[in-house]
Amino acid sequence: MCIMGFAKAEFKLTRDRESIEGLALADSGAWYTVIDRGLAEKVGVRYTGLNRAKDNFNSFSGHRIDCQEAVLNSITLEGKAAPSELVAICSIPDPVRELLRRQ
Repeated sequence: MCIMGFAKAEFKLTRDRESIEGLALADSGAWYTVIDRGLAEKVGVRYTGLNRAKDNFNSFSGHRIDCQEAVLNSITLEGKAAPSELVAICSIPDPVRELLRRQ
């Protein structure tokens, strides 16, 4: 289902600690896959130490989002897996979370 230029997609994140599955909004034009910091801590990510992702994000609501670059062992989106995915781990503000939930 397409919403505001985004599509709902089933996902699975895999790293050292565990795998987590759920439903997310996907943007095929995004440079990074954005993952909430709390979810990343549950799965366990390996931070690259590079700050290319830091301060590069504005949400569609206009909020600046603090992010750091990291690597997952695997991310699966709509059944298609990508090993060693480079992701942006972000502290998503509550107003942005609420907008995402409503979508």
